[in-house]
Amino acid sequence: MKERERRLEKYVWRENLFSVSGVKDVDLSFFGLTTAEHTAIKVGAEIVDAFPVFKRGATTLILRSSHTCLPKSGVESMIFRAETEEKNLFFGAGWVIVNSEELKRAKYVPLKAGAALLSVMDYPYVADCIRQEIIKKLLYNGVLIESTDGVYIDATAEIGRGARISHNVTVTGKSVIKNGAVLKPYTVIEDSEVGAFAEVGPFAHLRPNSRLGERVKIGNFMEIKNASLGAGTKAAHLSYIGDADLGEKCNVGCGAVFVNYDGSKKHRTRVGNKCFVGSNVNVVAPVVMSDGSYVAAGSTLTRDLNGGDLCIARERERVLPERAKKYYNPD
Repeated sequence: MKERERRLEKYVWRENLFSVSGVKDVDLSFFGLTTAEHTAIKVGAEIVDAFPVFKRGATTLILRSSHTCLPKSGVESMIFRAETEEKNLFFGAGWVIVNSEELKRAKYVPLKAGAALLSVMDYPYVADCIRQEIIKKLLYNGVLIESTDGVYIDATAEIGRGARISHNVTVTGKSVIKNGAVLKPYTVIEDSEVGAFAEVGPFAHLRPNSRLGERVKIGNFMEIKNASLGAGTKAAHLSYIGDADLGEKCNVGCGAVFVNYDGSKKHRTRVGNKCFVGSNVNVVAPVVMSDGSYVAAGSTLTRDLNGGDLCIARERERVLPERAKKYYNPD
């Protein structure tokens, strides 16, 4: 039978070898997926919980879930060799079965590649191997990664062509980083979306369900949580935006806090387009800032603003001459 007439069936066998604190090794996650899922996606295989049964007239590839980062070309060469020689092969990471002979009689041909999760000691090696595979795939797809040091990106994340990622960046879950976006050092993105040509970081944290529009700028020591920011909005430094929806071309000053929790419930803030939130402002939800409204620095906002309103909520300062020594005398 000619090799191309054979039906090729591909499987990844969830081979449980050990457990960690009650969690089976086959259920351990590496960058969003298990080792079985990483391998199955690469070779286009079906994941099974039992060793597959050989079907006459087929070539059956069975890969062990404990082995990952296998070169696709190496696996394909094993398939070709087994079909050419018409002999079952065992290559450490799996088997190629072309006839019904007993598996223990399979010819051993080692495939010296990939990583094996055979004990807890192998965990960091396997994790780094998968990390490097993900990075290589992103580079191949046109993502710019300035340095691979400390870059951790889940396989479930989507990174657009031309996005630029600096060192020590983490992107987890089903995050989406669109074309041309820039992630600066020590940025963490969790299950969030960064729009085209937006800039995030350094030292910024997007917690789950955050959405940044095009050309949004999030600066250093910023935390965004369950919030959306429209195109062109800027929050340069040292602020918290939680449970809020900001429109386009807004500005959030240094030290601003969107106060979303009253001790029992979370509340949401709505901010229109072209609004200004000054430095050291508290926006106490639930509140609405209509288009073009402005909150002056040092204010605490607790009620809605109409379009174009200016809010100044400060106590007028008093100056008491020569009274400073009463409260502070370092001598």
